[in-house]
Amino acid sequence: MDLGVITQFVDVVAQQIIGAIFIVAAVTKILARDEFIGIVYSYDLLPQRWASTFSLVLPWCELSVGIFLVLPLPNAFSLVAIASSGLMLCSFAVAQTLNLLRGRIIPCGCLGNSDRLISWQTVGWSVLGCFFTVGLIVSRLSGSTAGLSLAVQFSPRCCATACLLVLAGARQLRINEELLRDLVLAMRRRIPNDALRTT
Repeated sequence: MDLGVITQFVDVVAQQIIGAIFIVAAVTKILARDEFIGIVYSYDLLPQRWASTFSLVLPWCELSVGIFLVLPLPNAFSLVAIASSGLMLCSFAVAQTLNLLRGRIIPCGCLGNSDRLISWQTVGWSVLGCFFTVGLIVSRLSGSTAGLSLAVQFSPRCCATACLLVLAGARQLRINEELLRDLVLAMRRRIPNDALRTT
């Protein structure tokens, strides 16, 4: 099979996957609007007024970009949507990294709820998504297999970095689970004593 056909097929599939992820993320944020606003505040990176506006605008931007990525639009529109998704993923990675470096473990808000906390693993997934968008842009702009060749040469280091972040996040998650389990056990041991003192 021609390499150009394979490249085009991979590009389309990758674009559809990224678009679907953005649509799902946007819908969940819209449905959990109040909770997502609180999560944006918890990042503590924007003034309160800007954070409120950002939390209302971001889901609709994600939804628009996701739809543009999924629909068979002209190449120019697709490039704008791909670049926008890459910028958003990069901003998510930066926001999470800043809070992790400050020692703050807060809800990720990736899907609009507080079920998942930020970690180096979530940063790794965002960075990996950025690399996918870069590869798509290079491939689209080149219009030939040269773009795929450049992406293949560039991707090993990028993927290695992202994998290290994911592995570090998995390790951190295990450590947090162990600390949480120890904390729960300690609290259970203290409850009877506290109850006796109150009586």
